[in-house]
Amino acid sequence: LLLLAALSTLLLTACGAGEVITKEPTSIPSSITSYYVSPDGKDDWSGTLEASNDAGSDGPFQTLKKAKEAIRARNEQEPQSDDITVFVRDGTYYLEEPLVFERKDSGQNGHQIIYRAYPGENPVISGGELLTGWVPFDENIYMTTVDHSFSTLFENETTSVLARHPNQDFGVINPGGHRYMKVAETYEGHEYEGFYFDPVEFPAIEHTDGLELVTWNGGPHGEHHWWTFLGPVTSLSYADSSITADLEGITPDWFSELGSGTDYLIQNSLELLDQPGEFFREGNTLYYWPRNPPIDAQTIVAPRMKNIFRFEGTAADQPVENVTIEGLDIRHTQRDPYLWPGINSSGAIFLHNAENISINGNRIHNTGGHGVLGGQKHLRR
Repeated sequence: LLLLAALSTLLLTACGAGEVITKEPTSIPSSITSYYVSPDGKDDWSGTLEASNDAGSDGPFQTLKKAKEAIRARNEQEPQSDDITVFVRDGTYYLEEPLVFERKDSGQNGHQIIYRAYPGENPVISGGELLTGWVPFDENIYMTTVDHSFSTLFENETTSVLARHPNQDFGVINPGGHRYMKVAETYEGHEYEGFYFDPVEFPAIEHTDGLELVTWNGGPHGEHHWWTFLGPVTSLSYADSSITADLEGITPDWFSELGSGTDYLIQNSLELLDQPGEFFREGNTLYYWPRNPPIDAQTIVAPRMKNIFRFEGTAADQPVENVTIEGLDIRHTQRDPYLWPGINSSGAIFLHNAENISINGNRIHNTGGHGVLGGQKHLRR
């Protein structure tokens, strides 16, 4: 892999807690051709006006997708002879799908296509769904309907987690305030999928459908904690205090053993939803205990995509190229089961077969995986 990024725009793997702020925008000459996007716009307008005209008959586009399609159509009709700028007006844009740039969306003849914040404004590009329609489940927990899966929520940009045990505690000195139980004894013959637990610290759970195990594997002596794994619980016995799970991506090596002393937690059960900032999803029903009442006054977002901007050229010798992303607030992406660069694509901005792509002055945060992740070819410094 080769990823040459502006300043700190390298790989972000902090799983929702990290942030990337790319270098300040460089001076780019004004374009002769400009389009505008605004939450108050309409996609059947021309997109060439900063705001709606007095008659309400023309104005900016409503979506970035429409602006991209308009530029592609323009460049197919006539050769690009100057930079083209899309000015993104203030507001939050909740995308329903990633914005995919193919080779046909490239700047042509050495010119750039620039997507940038309107001067003095702070547009937010979200890969999540704004959740509404909450109804009470009990005195603390509320319900709503959602039709996609996710592993985290954001309430007013604070990360919320799946209902778990032990509970999250930000007084604990580790990233994310995670607390763990300890493996009591190795489960011989099942060292990579299960263990014996301490029945005193393990909670009683009646309904185990959907229950997940999160491990911080410590090796045979429980002291290394190099790798963390997640998977659905496949068996749970209170008779002999044993648990097994299908841990995704685990390899049977010495460091991955679930030895005595290994840290772990369990999550994803309604019975574990016992403090603010936790949620549980069953089918299309989401249960959530908000940090701040009333719930309808909070901005609660569920990520629904792992990429927001996706640059995908046809081949290494046919890249998408000459595109600039500048001055945007980019947030709310979903995690990928694997977080290793060679086998995943969980970047809020993802590049493959891309060349001369400039990412300047953006804030990238509250992501499920990387901030910027590149495959073949590279970003422009």
